[in-house]
Amino acid sequence: MEGTSRYETVKLATQFWNKDSELTIIIAIAFFIGFIIFFIAGFFYQKYRKEKKVKDYFIHYALERDLNENQIKILWNYALKMGRDPMVVLEFKAPFEKVIDLYLKEHLDADEKLIQDMRKKLGFEIVSPYVPLVTTKDIELFQNATIIHNNRSYNATLYDKDERYMYWLLSSDSGPVNLNIGDTIKLIFIRKDDAIYTIILPIEDIQNDSNKILIKLSHTFEMTRTQRREYPRIHVEIPVEVIYYDKKEDKEYKLYGTIVDLSAGGSRICFENKPDILSRIKYSEVLKIKYQLLDNHLENDLKLLDKIEHSKNICIRGTFENMKEQTEQKIHEFVQKEQKKLALLKNAS
Repeated sequence: MEGTSRYETVKLATQFWNKDSELTIIIAIAFFIGFIIFFIAGFFYQKYRKEKKVKDYFIHYALERDLNENQIKILWNYALKMGRDPMVVLEFKAPFEKVIDLYLKEHLDADEKLIQDMRKKLGFEIVSPYVPLVTTKDIELFQNATIIHNNRSYNATLYDKDERYMYWLLSSDSGPVNLNIGDTIKLIFIRKDDAIYTIILPIEDIQNDSNKILIKLSHTFEMTRTQRREYPRIHVEIPVEVIYYDKKEDKEYKLYGTIVDLSAGGSRICFENKPDILSRIKYSEVLKIKYQLLDNHLENDLKLLDKIEHSKNICIRGTFENMKEQTEQKIHEFVQKEQKKLALLKNAS
């Protein structure tokens, strides 16, 4: 009896749906639309949760570096506006400067002290003489340079700078000055432990005060850099142990990576798993590295100059500090031998 009853129920339902096909279609469409809405709502909810989690971590990280609410808001909003990862803006100087540049362009009345305070708190204020310049804002005051225009050259010194402009003082022995506002000049200067830089810019203004001639130029990221190396460098793959001592925690951390290039002056080391401890290590801090070069077990103090993040790994670059003459000679000899090997292979091919 129970089976018959169920059969009759299904039969009546079938007859009902067949008699009212329009209702069937409406219900099917409503169900389909409801499913789509549910799916879209779920997608946006998950996206919102992910973005909120990223933002919460960004704010926590920024607060640890003493950034205030306004500074955090500026970096977050303009990083997103440029399509940059906000966390990268907090950790690396180049994206930070690009984000700040956009902010300055959109806010002509921006508080420069606020920006300088951000740069200081994030450790981007001091630029190592070994690290390539990111922007002309990084040029040190009193840097000497040569200005070239119409086959004439003028000696100049960086006299002052702010967040928008730099002011170059022409030397008193430059002779008659044939420069005008709007002229495009070539500026060339040498950073002793880095490279030769060439910048081409139009003159924004010329100020003549008490026989001092100041050339006003806008800051730029566009610089041609010609490498100058004191030591020959080669690409290698040498396992290395890196030791970092955290003074705040009074604790020693050990990391394991690979030396990917080496010279008697310094090295670049890469880590596959992007160790979290690297985020704590600041520019100019000294690490100890241990590695084997042929039959020699070597130890060096490495002064951190830069951190370079890639999609799958992170690398650090530094110079050797307090190196023993014997150790320096061993590295130099190793580099020379490897260069000779490469030269022989090249000639053979």
